[in-house]
Formats: sequence, C-alpha cells, structure tokens
Amino acid sequence: MALMIRKKRYKFQVELKINELTEVTFGKAILFAKIRQLDGGGFSDFSNRVEVSNHTVKYNQEFTFPCKMNANSNTGVLESCKFRISIRKEEKGGRNFRKIGFVDVDMAEYAGAGPSTQRYILQAYEQTHRLDNSMLNLTLNITLKEGDLVFQRPTTRQQPIQLPGEEEQSVANTLSVN
Repeated sequence: MALMIRKKRYKFQVELKINELTEVTFGKAILFAKIRQLDGGGFSDFSNRVEVSNHTVKYNQEFTFPCKMNANSNTGVLESCKFRISIRKEEKGGRNFRKIGFVDVDMAEYAGAGPSTQRYILQAYEQTHRLDNSMLNLTLNITLKEGDLVFQRPTTRQQPIQLPGEEEQSVANTLSVN
C-alpha cells in the first residue's frame, strides 16, 4: 500500500514595490509593468505609465496580494512559487504596446525573510529580441498569514557568489589553516 505524502499548506501576504527600471536604452518612451502571479494565486495588475527620464523609469509603486505555497511535510522546504513582471512599451498613443522583457521572481526564496531589495536583469521574450541589460529594482516583503511557523526557504545557490579578489583570499585562508 502506497503512502500518501501530504504537503503543508501556507498562506502568505506579498508586499511588492517596484522601485525603478535602470539602464533603459530608449531615449524617449512611455513604459509600464504588468505583474502576474504564475503560481499560488491569480493576481494580475498594471503599474502606472511612466516616461523614461535619463535612461531610468521611476515607478515607486506598491502592490499587495495573497499567495498560497506548499511545502514537503518531511523537510518543510517551500516549493517554488513565482510571479512575473513584464515590462512593456506604449505605442500608438497608448492604444498598443510592445513587450520589452520580463523578470520571474520565486517568492519561496524570500518567504519570511523580511523586506529585501533585489535587482534583476530583464529577460528577452524572443531569441531574436536584442537584450539591453535593463535592471529592475524590486523590494519584496513576504509575511506568513496562515500555516505552521516552521518552514524552510529553498536554497538558491550551493556556494556564495564571490567578488573579484575574494577567491584569492579564501584560497589563502584554507591553505594557512592546513
């Protein structure tokens, strides 16, 4: 007889603030963002339409929405739960738009960690679309509303990312210890 593996269920409140989009290649354009929850709910909303100024778009707009996440009952590690922010360029006087790029954010990585500000490089929608290295600056605060207080965020990296020069220091430290 096979055992049924139950999953722990959690409800979180997501507070997302889109701060700014930097390194924009357009000199004069009106950009906006569409926020859409891919997992754990059906939230969808648009940001204000903001004109590019000095290759930067300052949104400073907040969004709040609920999110449901599951975790393995044995390990307590949250499963991936994503939302997408799509950056779009207004065309033809606002009657049409063109998709510039998107960012997928895994909310499970930030659950219960307090306010966290991150930068993401926009991904291209198509392989033929030229990447312009625009960076989206976000602040996320994900708080537990319902569920067991004991859970783990999934690990994103096995080793920390080191800045140039830190590799030599860590190698020298391991050699001096031995």
